Amino acid sequence: MNRSNTEQKSASGSVVASTANTRLSGPRLIIARAVWLALVIPSLGLFVISLLVSYQQMLRVCVDPVTCNLRGELPVQVQQSLATIGFSVSGFAALVTIFFVITAVIWYAVGFLIFWRRSDDWLALLAAFFLVMFNITNSGNTASALALAYPILALPLSLVDFLGQVSLLVFFLLFPNGRLVPRWMGLFLLLVILEQFLSSFPSVASPFYANWPAWLNWLVPLVVYGAIIYSQIYRYRRVSTPVQRQQTKLIVLGVAVAIGVVIGVLAIGALIPPSVSSNNLGATILFITIWPVALLLIPLSIGFSILRYRLYDIDLLMLSWSLHSQLLRFSSPCAIATRPSLTAVSTVASMMRPR
Repeated sequence: MNRSNTEQKSASGSVVASTANTRLSGPRLIIARAVWLALVIPSLGLFVISLLVSYQQMLRVCVDPVTCNLRGELPVQVQQSLATIGFSVSGFAALVTIFFVITAVIWYAVGFLIFWRRSDDWLALLAAFFLVMFNITNSGNTASALALAYPILALPLSLVDFLGQVSLLVFFLLFPNGRLVPRWMGLFLLLVILEQFLSSFPSVASPFYANWPAWLNWLVPLVVYGAIIYSQIYRYRRVSTPVQRQQTKLIVLGVAVAIGVVIGVLAIGALIPPSVSSNNLGATILFITIWPVALLLIPLSIGFSILRYRLYDIDLLMLSWSLHSQLLRFSSPCAIATRPSLTAVSTVASMMRPR
């Protein structure tokens, strides 16, 4: 799709995701839709089962501290805290499960909406695919609880996790025009596939990389995510059209804020002793809720970018976020813990700011 056609499409408020080589038609379109549904529908079934298993696990008392978090079992101290405030363990487990359902529905709703509206564009189809698949094994500890409870389902869950993680990273490597930019990013695409294979198999509860040294567990993801950030900045400044830049800025805003919040939560969590954070009801609720809520910005920003991205003045939003983050760095009581995340977000925002 040439630039004039792209701008004409954008004026009507529909997606202008990429160039003509992302379009599907005829038999290829039918096959792509059939494969998408064949992979997504059974995976949603696994997610429903994992919710039921996770609920049952939360009713049990944690015995082995090593597998407590993986199984979703509540420590004795947390259950005692619930009893102190007059709240039953079953009620708490039901609320957590409902919370997981609500956040998952948002991911799935955006994914299916994109599939319904834009399935003739393979890049949009890829976005819809990762929005559904990624959340199935990343909604709390439901997937690991299911894998430990029913080992026969470990391999299907690993496959779902692998497909979800790879499709997410590949999407960000290709967005918004469906090409690898620069071309040598293909090497990092291979690294993405290898890294995700090692982090998903043989089981989501016990992957290969669990035996790696700690520094390697940090280094490989940093290289992968650093390459994606570099690719997007390079593409934005040298390759993208004005319309594609508008789409990129909207997704960057959502992802940057989500990651900033997650980094802030992790930084605060690092300051709390593990014995306190794992046995404290307030800390448990904080880590269960803040992470999924922050990550909701990812599907929402992608949905707006692909479907109705011109509804908002994204330049103004990014400038506003940059200014607010600078103020919060020095005014928040948790400034020391959250300053790295705020700095990272404001830096990305300044990189993507129009010149």
